[in-house]
Order: sequence, then C-alpha cells, then structure tokens
Amino acid sequence: MCVFTSFSFTKEKKIVQLGPLEINKKENKTVGWPVFAGIDVGLFGIALIASDKK
Repeated sequence: MCVFTSFSFTKEKKIVQLGPLEINKKENKTVGWPVFAGIDVGLFGIALIASDKK
C-alpha cells in the first residue's frame, strides 16, 4: 500500500437491451488511498505479530 497508492479497473455497464441488441458503456474507475494509510496498516500488522508472540 505504500508503493502502489492506487489501482484502476474497467467496469462495463449495460445501458440498453432490446432483444439481441445491447448497448454497453465501459467506465474506467480508480481506487486510491494516501501513503500514510499504508504505513498505518503496516504498523498495525507488526503490532499484531508482536502481541501474538507474548
């Protein structure tokens, strides 16, 4: 999460369907998060591992 701060994907949405005829729309979506969120997740994971060994 610290190195890759986002990822993209394509979503296909059906607009109209008339019998065998379809009209679709492709939308590009991006999901992102701040770098400090990755750092927080890493620290939380380290804390879980450290508390498990006690």
